[in-house]
Amino acid sequence: ARTGVTVHALATAADAGAARDRVLAAVREAGLALPPGAEHRLVGVAGDLSRTRLGLSVADHERLADEVDAVYHSAAKVRWLRPYEDLEAVNVTGTRRVLDLVADGRPKRLVHVSTLAVFPFGGSAPVVEDGPLDHGGLLYGGYPQSKWVAEKLVAAAAAQGLDAVVLRPGSVTGASGSGVFNPKSFVELLLSTVVGLGWAPLPSTGADVPVDLVPVDYAAAAAVALTLAPTGEARGDGAYHLTNPRPIPLSALYRTLTELGYPVRT
Repeated sequence: ARTGVTVHALATAADAGAARDRVLAAVREAGLALPPGAEHRLVGVAGDLSRTRLGLSVADHERLADEVDAVYHSAAKVRWLRPYEDLEAVNVTGTRRVLDLVADGRPKRLVHVSTLAVFPFGGSAPVVEDGPLDHGGLLYGGYPQSKWVAEKLVAAAAAQGLDAVVLRPGSVTGASGSGVFNPKSFVELLLSTVVGLGWAPLPSTGADVPVDLVPVDYAAAAAVALTLAPTGEARGDGAYHLTNPRPIPLSALYRTLTELGYPVRT
């Protein structure tokens, strides 16, 4: 919507046409539509993050490396209960494959979507955008561990001159205009469970917990804006935390459910 560029969308599919159809189906399911006359600017790319050259032929990989100006890497296997070994192929090796594409051919910018979970939860000190990844804290679970290693790979490439922007969103949730959300994300699963049971869990400490909700359209717009910013201008590189400046208390979130007609007890 903001540019006239051609978008090459990598998706797991049998061929380029099926990859494009998958992306268009996702757009429709989100209640969105491409701008009028923009469909011809969407090109499907059938690939696989875990395979050599992203599953592309040598010729297709070289062509993309020579044509594209920026690469958004937002794909990951998100499984909070799986160990690191189950996620490494996609989240770590996949990032290495993306870095190979970015470093090959013409110079290009990488927009790497990480997560605030690369920092330990529950600490008393604030987590800042330029804080060190080597924080010495414990990361529980394979997902944050794999995303931490992936971000270290990006940082190593950036130290050698790669143009990289790192985005660390909080809890990405439904679009602010339509409310359409990912039904498999943590917050949505929590709320649907609370509504279904009529019971809402509170921390055993009795303290309230801030819930950081980031609308997906805000996160997407921020990614585009940062891509269009020249390196060094308005900090058009480095790391950005996509968080809500006014997190809602968990108890207030439960009260909102009751106001919407879903009575819950804590």
